[in-house]
Amino acid sequence: MLPYFASNRPQRLRLALVQMPRWFIDVPPYSLAVLTGATRARKFSVVQKDYDLALHYYLSEDERAEWQNTAERWSQFELVSDLLNRVPDFIEWCVDDLLAGNPDVVGFSLKCLSTIFTYAVAHRLKERSPKIFIILGGPEVSAAEISFLEQHPFIDAVCRQEADISFPSFLEKFEAAGMQPQKEAGFIYRSTDGTIVDCGRIVTAPTTDQVQMADYSDYNFSLYPRPNTFSMLMSRGCINRCSFCSEAPSFLKYRALGASKLIAEIHHHIATTNVAYPPRIFFNDSLMNGDLDILGTFAEALINEPIPGLAYGGMMLIRKNMSPELIERVARSGCDNIFFGLETGSEAMIQIMRKKFRLEDAERILKSAHDAGICVSIGIIIGHPGETEEEFYNTIEFLSRNCNNIDKMSFNIMEMYGDSDVTRNPQKYGVVITTPQDWTSDGGRNTLRLRQMRRDIAQIIFHGKAADVSAIAGRERFLNNPGRWLEGKVAEAQAQCGDVLALLKRLYDAQPLLLEHDKGRGVVERMTIDGSGGTTVVGWALDPKAEQPARHVLVFDGKGQAVGYSRPDQPRPDVARAFEQPAFGVSGWVVDVSFVGEDLYTVVVDSDSSRAFLPAGQLVPNTATGRFGPFILPPALTTCTEMVIG
Repeated sequence: MLPYFASNRPQRLRLALVQMPRWFIDVPPYSLAVLTGATRARKFSVVQKDYDLALHYYLSEDERAEWQNTAERWSQFELVSDLLNRVPDFIEWCVDDLLAGNPDVVGFSLKCLSTIFTYAVAHRLKERSPKIFIILGGPEVSAAEISFLEQHPFIDAVCRQEADISFPSFLEKFEAAGMQPQKEAGFIYRSTDGTIVDCGRIVTAPTTDQVQMADYSDYNFSLYPRPNTFSMLMSRGCINRCSFCSEAPSFLKYRALGASKLIAEIHHHIATTNVAYPPRIFFNDSLMNGDLDILGTFAEALINEPIPGLAYGGMMLIRKNMSPELIERVARSGCDNIFFGLETGSEAMIQIMRKKFRLEDAERILKSAHDAGICVSIGIIIGHPGETEEEFYNTIEFLSRNCNNIDKMSFNIMEMYGDSDVTRNPQKYGVVITTPQDWTSDGGRNTLRLRQMRRDIAQIIFHGKAADVSAIAGRERFLNNPGRWLEGKVAEAQAQCGDVLALLKRLYDAQPLLLEHDKGRGVVERMTIDGSGGTTVVGWALDPKAEQPARHVLVFDGKGQAVGYSRPDQPRPDVARAFEQPAFGVSGWVVDVSFVGEDLYTVVVDSDSSRAFLPAGQLVPNTATGRFGPFILPPALTTCTEMVIG
């Protein structure tokens, strides 16, 4: 790690800014860099600590492979807690590293995925050095109330909303009062007598002239997986107020930086850091296209005076005023990837989500960006309150129609975090919240399990393109993929199909190479129907390539409706013995469905959701025959199944 406080800076209050692990290690953390710029402008001694990257180097190669680039895994409390318990030495190392610099204040940037590690280090730091003043900031505390500090006695203050002005101002008052907290809008703090003081929220947003450049001077870019990439902002805030968004409410209004200021900042970072060539910018905005005039001027400036090798990308909204000419100009200026916040392919859900576009605009813009050579990624929210089965399938159909113009799809289950309208006003949306992940709506019909099923279905259908997206390079990466020709067949098949079952069948027919022919994937062993028509389907399912049980088992009826779901977790010592693989000992699954009179179809997905396996046969009520094809069963298992092989 870099030395704590450089000797050539005035020794005032000593501040450490910290990012704890959440496994976003491609580039240095922008939030720390921009706060460093703001506080160093006030002559504070500041050091940045990226313990997210440090954990990457702390873990073994096998452990890195297990955890890297898996946002879903990092969002599971039990799994992250288990990782934390496995690395107690790392927690102590972080605390030792912080204490070595004798800081007066330590500020943690809190994101939802970094919560567990942040709390662990902050708690341990307070135990070992109670005099250190600990502040939390970031999107996860934007809506914090006094109760937050009551629940977290090891935290001394919370910094809400944009901190460019309020954070250094709080530090100046803190220092002037002999290291005692004083009132500053945006803060909640614990006074020396234990009283918790809420200073109210910020009412005036910082102007673009008051926002300092990010300061990356502490970072060695060669240590990061993308050593040529740095983050910037093209704007602050958002022009929309979507129902699900917890980010936009943290900003009082939308403000765009001028094109000349953006160009100057790019040149500054290239000149003052060891960022590698050719440089790449990840614009960390809510949207790059909030001000279309500034976007056009910025692109034109880069075309007229190009920065050698520069490429960039970031997030955009679907906006009806985005012309093909503007998109083509942006592409010529070096923009080679855009993540569109589409969120839904249903006109009804667009209204419920309070978005401001029509699907015809989305189709046109996706095609224009694709035709301009831009790598197009989209985000989809699964299970927003009000999303019926019909609206979900409308989204699937929209994506099927436009699959050829989309390179990557990110399917995200709706969660209740931060200061979003849904979270603040659950009764308005008919929502009952137990935890951010576990909530219900629509009269109890929209459950976590239903949302997981829908997400899994979407990933199966679009498995060639479903992925987490971060700083994707240009389209050539995809065109050079040897499996790209298969995706064309998938897109063609999807365009011809209307219902989910037909889509799945077409995927199976179009991509036979995805099937493993040398080992069994699983067996549907029996199906029983009780007197009321309820059906129980039992079997086992494997992912031999990953040497572990399969990830999902989904059951559909003959109309393509999802009627059952399971994650293999039942004891199957016979399977483990037959394959001589102990990990297969919990590969059994049971699916209960309320079902009468139609055929059942079963889909198995392997552990990384990148390959789906559709049965070539079907299950018929009152029999127990069916097959996952094609595969060969080990001899030890052929006698314990009623599976049709062939």
